[in-house]
Amino acid sequence: MRWIHLLFHPLTGRAVSRRGRLTLRRALPSHTAWLRFFLACSVLAVAPLVAQPSGGQTVDLAIADALLASGEAAAAEKSYAQLTRRFPGLIEAHRGLNRARARQGYPREAAAGLRRLGEGLLSAGRYAQAAEVLEEGVAFDPGSAELRVVLGRSLMLDQRFGAAAEHLAQGLELGAERGETQGLGGVAVRVYLGLAQWESGQLVAAEATLRTAASVSSPNSLVARQQLGRLLLWQGEYSEAIELLRAAVAANPTSADAHLDLAKALEGAGEWIPALAAYDRVIALASDRYPPHYSRARILMRLGRRDEARTEMALYRELYEGSQLQLRDEGTLRARLDRGWELLDKEEATRAEELFAALGDQVDALVGLALARSARGLHAAAVTSLERAVTLAPERQDLRMMLFEERQAAATP
Repeated sequence: MRWIHLLFHPLTGRAVSRRGRLTLRRALPSHTAWLRFFLACSVLAVAPLVAQPSGGQTVDLAIADALLASGEAAAAEKSYAQLTRRFPGLIEAHRGLNRARARQGYPREAAAGLRRLGEGLLSAGRYAQAAEVLEEGVAFDPGSAELRVVLGRSLMLDQRFGAAAEHLAQGLELGAERGETQGLGGVAVRVYLGLAQWESGQLVAAEATLRTAASVSSPNSLVARQQLGRLLLWQGEYSEAIELLRAAVAANPTSADAHLDLAKALEGAGEWIPALAAYDRVIALASDRYPPHYSRARILMRLGRRDEARTEMALYRELYEGSQLQLRDEGTLRARLDRGWELLDKEEATRAEELFAALGDQVDALVGLALARSARGLHAAAVTSLERAVTLAPERQDLRMMLFEERQAAATP
């Protein structure tokens, strides 16, 4: 029955060539000679049924999986290791290698390997796959605070906020047990946790978490105070929100997003003239955004300045219609974006950067541009791209977290 795993393994390669069969034999240790014949026959039997060709990778991976399923963990580890050297981008080989290590009594080493793999996928923007890999790592080492935090980040970026909050909270708890006051117990992780709690509807917990982060003396506490201000704005607590968001604007005066948050808070509090001035600064920093014109028109109508309000509404309609015209080209744009992601998956970051840069001021293109630059170690340039993306789509928390990550990377020598 142990061979059912092999017989029904979802192979993705074409029929095995003579050369491929020789490769299979070399991949197995000599003391398993009795096993080689059965494996080769089984693989050859199912090879004609496969859908996607991938040559020797598929067959060798199937054999390594079969060795692991049959209890030959050491032999499987050697086979997986050979695969990772020959095909560094073959994710399943890396996962299998760490499973084999865990089977041999080294679960922490396996978890550390899966963490490195997950972080690489996270940097490449493959959030769902990163989360899957990291969840397996946590299963091998559930007491690892570092793994919990990285998993929480990947789940956030994959927009699974409830699960993200759970793992981030556990990571903080485990870090506290080890007496950490910075790093895993520091402000950055609490900001992640607060945002995950907010997005998953845990508003009381989110406010408490962000207040704790904002009270700590740390370079990251400014980010925590800005996010707390945004949460209070969202909850209609305008007075305290204004105070926090004014500090955010003072710290980052070129951020249209920070000015927009402050403008909304001032408008909510009924401070019409300061709100108009804040919306003016948003428009000066991001002239192609149409919602601020609508907000200005609304305030001008309240103040009885009807002619000015009509002018603002005309600008709003003009910019809005222009944005809708851009959507008509979305089919072509989507194909080019997909090509950029494909290049990133192939680790061709320079070509991907060129393609995304040519697409201009479009949110997904800016995200791709940032990821390509980050992959090349150009973190400051990635920050610039993500700041523009956040300005264009301020409602997207995933962009804010990506920006936060890149700012951390850019600040690290």
